[in-house]
Amino acid sequence: MNDQSGAALAVGDEIYPSEFELTADRKITGVYGAGGVFDTIDEPTNDGIPEVKLKLTFPRYTAATYFTEWDANTAKKMDMVFTGLLISGTYYRKLTLSFPHLKYASTEAPERREIIQNTVDFNCLSADATPLGMAGITKPFRLQLVNTFGGDPLQAGN
Repeated sequence: MNDQSGAALAVGDEIYPSEFELTADRKITGVYGAGGVFDTIDEPTNDGIPEVKLKLTFPRYTAATYFTEWDANTAKKMDMVFTGLLISGTYYRKLTLSFPHLKYASTEAPERREIIQNTVDFNCLSADATPLGMAGITKPFRLQLVNTFGGDPLQAGN
């Protein structure tokens, strides 16, 4: 993760949260009884702007960096990469979540008797332009998956 206006993500930008939570709430509405049939709802349509949020939990509070950036309203960009076993040649199973525009919603490091954790909440927004190193990514997030499945993942029965 680094500043949205910064250079492409590199090894020096690596962070290590112990947990993450991604929520995507798409508001849709269907009309009950459309066409005079009162045991169905028509195909839903958009009923507002989707909300996408990301929560990161760091196992230990080590610096005020996230508080400083939250206060300065610093926009961020981030990739989350999960690499699995080797599939073939140089190809690994991989799941990548890319976020071109993260806006701080809150951050906290509540006092407690144990190790103090640091949580950071972001609103995932669309980007006006593609950030460096994220060619073609302007939506709130993108999920890429590399595996051995060769069919259509949206096909019924798969």
